[in-house]
Amino acid sequence: MAEAAGTLSQFILKVHSRCNLACDYCYVYNGPDQSWQYRPAVMPRQTMEIFGRRLREYLVDRPDVRPHVVLHGGEPLLIGTDRLDFLATSLTEALAPLGRRARMTVQTNGLLLDSTVLSLLLRHEISVGLSMDGGSEAHGRHRRTRAGTSSFDGSTRAAELLRSTPFRSLYGGILAVIDVRNDPVEVYESLLELEPPTIDFLLPHATWDAPPKEGSTAYAEFLIPIFDRWFDEPRLKVEIRLFASLLELALGGVGYSELFGPARPPAIVVETDGTIERTDSFKIAYEGACSTGLDIFSNSFEQAAEHRFFASSDGGVPPCDTCLACPVYRLCGGGMAAHRYRSGSGFANPSVYCDGLAKLAEHVQGRAERALASLPLGRDAPGSHRGSRD
Repeated sequence: MAEAAGTLSQFILKVHSRCNLACDYCYVYNGPDQSWQYRPAVMPRQTMEIFGRRLREYLVDRPDVRPHVVLHGGEPLLIGTDRLDFLATSLTEALAPLGRRARMTVQTNGLLLDSTVLSLLLRHEISVGLSMDGGSEAHGRHRRTRAGTSSFDGSTRAAELLRSTPFRSLYGGILAVIDVRNDPVEVYESLLELEPPTIDFLLPHATWDAPPKEGSTAYAEFLIPIFDRWFDEPRLKVEIRLFASLLELALGGVGYSELFGPARPPAIVVETDGTIERTDSFKIAYEGACSTGLDIFSNSFEQAAEHRFFASSDGGVPPCDTCLACPVYRLCGGGMAAHRYRSGSGFANPSVYCDGLAKLAEHVQGRAERALASLPLGRDAPGSHRGSRD
């Protein structure tokens, strides 16, 4: 069930503000907002405890909300096992009086994952999202160490550990940033070899001030062959959230990808210094674009939920008139809000990826409609195999 507007359910906890990689496309360190430099590198334990108390306060009168806490960075595993254990334990203890537990995920590049860390994550039931961009060449284009070496081998070792029997239940999936210079089917197949339960393809963050060099349709041309390969599989090998969400929308449902669909319950970010912000994709726009003026020391999550960034499903960034008049809007929802930014007009623009989003959405809708038309009565609709895997 979709959360009501103004209901907080996803909490992104920035437990470490530094990283052990130097990815050239990283918006946190290479974008216009450099606020990471002025924050503590590591979230203090007291801040972690206050977060747990604030979350408990918020959940008292919301029995239907199951919070999802995402440990993020920087590289979150830089906090070390002792502090990670402290955080998970304090959060569990904070919610115990309510008889509740938070679903917890850590989003990592995998370089610090080993059996010791994974055993700790298993004990606390913290799932793992792994950031990988494809095979050796694709991954190594951008995801490099400060010395300039590829992180592919380290991230692949992490994937192998997550595939192994003791830790398979922790494997949440893979996030992959698109580079259109790579062969799309090769990228897809290389990620399939790692056996993730889900894959999420991400567009590189861009705005009208800093548009994608290749143009927006190149990204549709990258994704369409992957979609066709995935859609035509007799049995689903992996869920690709972007495509599954688009199919839901094409069939009249509600999407759940941040990239597509007009209704996206906003996530809330708590930085290492306890400040409350909106999702940090907005950091690509300008310094302070994520700021709310709130923090967990002085403000409750109840108060945060009333802020315009969180009070509505559009995150305080309503679609522009051009988008509302477009027939594709019901599928794309105007795209990710941060990608609409232009100096002078702010976010009141179509996405810088508009043409590409439309091309992909129309392709997916066309495939879905043709598949429906070819089905005998009583057969399942396309996309209904999402829960079935080999």
